[in-house]
Amino acid sequence: IVPGLRRVMRNRPAMILLASYFMGAVAGAIPGLMTPYFVKYVLMPENPDQIIAVYLATYFAAAVVTMPLWLLASRRFGKKPLLIISRMMGISASLMLFTMGEGDVLPSLLVLLWGGCALAPGIFLNQSIQGDVIDYDQLYSGRRREAQYGSAWSFVTKFTAVPSAAVPLAVLGSLGYGANQPQDESVVFAIRAIYGLAPASMGVLSLLAFML
Repeated sequence: IVPGLRRVMRNRPAMILLASYFMGAVAGAIPGLMTPYFVKYVLMPENPDQIIAVYLATYFAAAVVTMPLWLLASRRFGKKPLLIISRMMGISASLMLFTMGEGDVLPSLLVLLWGGCALAPGIFLNQSIQGDVIDYDQLYSGRRREAQYGSAWSFVTKFTAVPSAAVPLAVLGSLGYGANQPQDESVVFAIRAIYGLAPASMGVLSLLAFML
């Protein structure tokens, strides 16, 4: 394991990509965890379970429908510019969600539609750029190391899963969160910040790392 990781670390594009993926994985994991809290305690609709289902369906449907368009655009303009644009769209969506409050069900849905459109490039462009990094390694080493690079990327993304889930819940618990009851203003603000500002901040760091 150690020699394999050392070889990956000597590949500068791979390290840039790993750093960007690490922060991007955190930005992507938090909304999935916090969506039920955001809908129930920030938007406070009459039927939160139905709204959550609609939100998730809209988000992923937007990614699927727009994926062919992103693919055509990547062939026309290149992978990196399209991925940068999509990440900026995702950051803007997170910032807009932070501004939402009670009753903003439709505006939040439109923002999630925008964010879903931004999700599509990451689904296929990230994998394609990983292949480019492996080709770059082969150019200098003369060897193919897909397994080593794939293991490194898999480790980084899975390593973020536990803190991305545990830290937000720990913060809410420390502020006095109680399930299925009205929440204090500090808890509601924390939910909005975790759901919007935290992914936006990690998305900015991921974008800056990717643009190195």
